[in-house]
Amino acid sequence: MSKYATKANENVFYLARSEAAKFNDSLASREGASEMLGTDRTRLARIELGSQDPLPEDVLLMADLYKRPELCNYYCTRICPIGRKTMLPMIDGTLSEMAIKLYCAAHDMDEPAEKFLRMMADGKLDAMETEELKQIVPEIEGFTNILQSWLLIAKKQLEGGERIEEKWIHESY
Repeated sequence: MSKYATKANENVFYLARSEAAKFNDSLASREGASEMLGTDRTRLARIELGSQDPLPEDVLLMADLYKRPELCNYYCTRICPIGRKTMLPMIDGTLSEMAIKLYCAAHDMDEPAEKFLRMMADGKLDAMETEELKQIVPEIEGFTNILQSWLLIAKKQLEGGERIEEKWIHESY
């Protein structure tokens, strides 16, 4: 790989490219990566230096080329204004760790799901049920986040990528 970029050394997009360069020499330089991404080298440099936010299309291309689907979650939960309000950052861990978390979370969902179904039996929410729903929603969001994180890690494993447990993703979140 070409020289180490000290100014970009903590940027997730730079780190993802650096890791991908271990398997694809063309990604060792911004020049090579920008050609493969179909973007301008200076634009890629600004993204990696953090002086310019990438567009969603940029992130999709990088995630695919670098074999880092977690870049999409990073973008959505850290950069995109809509995603920051509607999504949670992925939970990191190995596939087996996430499977255990998912199993436990699924069992923990029995009570909130039952409460919700009872509330909806008459098709209406009264004031008391609305307050209960306010407590249930975060539990469901937590379960959904665990499920989404597990799916992302499972897809990465199926694509033959490395496990998502490397230093750069832990430190970025």
